[in-house]
Amino acid sequence: MATGRDYSACPAGAGRRVMLLSMEQRPNSGLARGPARRVPTRKDFGMKRTLLILLAALLALAMASPPAMAKGNLKDEVQGLLNQAAKALAQKDVEAAAATLTPDATLRYLNGTTMAMAQWKPFVAGELAKRQTMSARFQVNKVKAKGDQAVATYEEFYTYTLKAEPQHKYASKATWRVVLQKTPQGWRFHEFRELALAMTRDGKPYKPTPGPVGGS
Repeated sequence: MATGRDYSACPAGAGRRVMLLSMEQRPNSGLARGPARRVPTRKDFGMKRTLLILLAALLALAMASPPAMAKGNLKDEVQGLLNQAAKALAQKDVEAAAATLTPDATLRYLNGTTMAMAQWKPFVAGELAKRQTMSARFQVNKVKAKGDQAVATYEEFYTYTLKAEPQHKYASKATWRVVLQKTPQGWRFHEFRELALAMTRDGKPYKPTPGPVGGS
């Protein structure tokens, strides 16, 4: 850093001697005086107050952030689990889809039908076997944690054609409420309840019997 003096032409240490001599030549000057103390003004106190308020606000934000971050992380986890299930169903891999559920999971459909896993897996496998092409996408809406459980709502979107009538294109949107259970392997779906279902056939409204995998 620049010092305000140019000692480049002086021998080593010469700058220091110059400063020492300047003090030695004033034997009666007493101790070197420091800068005069500045009296705080009203503006200074105002700035300190503003700083304290800002620090308090930042502290409050920091204390509130962990729950918000935890909620955000949980929503991401649920979405990741839904993505895994949607990909498995699109690939007609029932076992991979079932891996996102607890072994004692139950599913309740709009028509009142309730299925346990032992019923759901063979039923869905049969329905998927009827489909020629299919895409699936699941989207989480809301998530609320309750200890080792969480409650979420999400939507399932399907488009598919059937082997029996490949000339027709079906699309469905189902809304679900699901209870998740925290397990040693992570969150798993435990209890499903279908809340709404809308379907189209070649772009026109279609009313099938509500059932698994976007209706059948």
